[in-house]
Amino acid sequence: MTIVTNQITLTDTPSLIVAATVAGAYVNILNRGSKTCFVDGANVTATNGYELRNNANMTVWIAPGEAIYGVCGTGDTTAVCFFASLVYSA
Repeated sequence: MTIVTNQITLTDTPSLIVAATVAGAYVNILNRGSKTCFVDGANVTATNGYELRNNANMTVWIAPGEAIYGVCGTGDTTAVCFFASLVYSA
């Protein structure tokens, strides 16, 4: 198992939060900023993404080959960090 962490700033343009892996991963995403953000696939928007309010977190399983993107509402920015446990199959 490998652990990966990072922090990025989201804007109103979708940004990659966690890249796709071969075997999948459990990911904890924490919104450390003051604005709400939204997470989903590459086409995430403020209307179709999963809402993550400021100081909230979520844990999700990313299936092999999938990635998570994030976005804020128009004109907003927020800091998001993630903690991923990458799972490798033997």
